[in-house]
Amino acid sequence: MKRKIVFLLLASVLVLAPAALAQDAVDISILQWSHFVPRYDEWFDGWAVDWGTENGANVTVDHVSVGELPAALSAAIDAGEGHTLIEMAFPPAAFIEGLHPLNDVNAAAAEAHGERTSNCQATSFLPLADTYYGFTHGYIPDPGDY
Repeated sequence: MKRKIVFLLLASVLVLAPAALAQDAVDISILQWSHFVPRYDEWFDGWAVDWGTENGANVTVDHVSVGELPAALSAAIDAGEGHTLIEMAFPPAAFIEGLHPLNDVNAAAAEAHGERTSNCQATSFLPLADTYYGFTHGYIPDPGDY
């Protein structure tokens, strides 16, 4: 299931940027939480690099513990630079002032894959600003019982 979710995330975001991929050299850096099954990280890293090779992009993946994601995102915002994609384990609403609007990504993904569930919409959309501040590629209630 997680592989399908990650595939949909990358497929949706990266397929939606054909102009960027038409350039000679595109660098895409991904920051995500270290999976509790280390072999998943190994699989994902290889898959991302292979995808990049097939699509003319140099893809790198960095992993940090889930608790380090907020500090990493905050540091990237403060520095004005950082990873191309950051997979957060929670809605990043607290960081909305430093995030790029993703209305276009969400609209294109909805067109390509259909409307998302209401809880995915609620974790990435700020109605007061009519802005998507994230792209929620899936939602799984996790009571932490593994």
